[in-house]
Amino acid sequence: MTRPAALLALALLAPLAHAQSAPDTTITLELLRAPDAPGSVLLGGAPSAVEAPGTVRALAVSAYARATEGDLFDAFAVQVAPFWLGGIRALSYADYEAGTAAPVEAIRRTLSVSAATDRLDLGGAEPTPAVALGLRTSVLVGAVDRAYQGYGARRDSAAAQLARATRAFRQTVEAAQAADPEVQRLTRELAAASGERRRELVRARGARE
Repeated sequence: MTRPAALLALALLAPLAHAQSAPDTTITLELLRAPDAPGSVLLGGAPSAVEAPGTVRALAVSAYARATEGDLFDAFAVQVAPFWLGGIRALSYADYEAGTAAPVEAIRRTLSVSAATDRLDLGGAEPTPAVALGLRTSVLVGAVDRAYQGYGARRDSAAAQLARATRAFRQTVEAAQAADPEVQRLTRELAAASGERRRELVRARGARE
């Protein structure tokens, strides 16, 4: 290859090499998505290793076990969703399916609180205990796509089957009660006891007032 040809080849390859080494600055919607368990991410932890108790009791047991059986600052991470943490959920499936919650309600439903502890090497004689807290929420909630793979039809069919099974079970129980004198007697005694208990509660409330 002659010298002019070699110089021309280098001139053509230089922009290509620069383009290959340049960082990707493309902004996508995924970059705007808040990370799962941000409290753990702040300390460099993996979201998959975060404990996610579904009840208050499970949360208490998890924290107590770590505090008594291990090191509370040994890469411990937990995430809870206050709206779903309790046993009573003030959300019907119809509202969940529609996804029409106002922004304040959406924030309440999707809010999650994460916390993480660890010991960080900051150059001292010993690792330094560190605590990180994070919040994650959304002002919008998505709706269920009833047309996706026939979901709506399958859900309606399952609901109808459940209603029929419930009616059949109730009718079976009522038929058994009507045919068995012992069951009738127990039913009457239970109803009488329940009525007496209600009257006692009413009398006690009246006495307090």
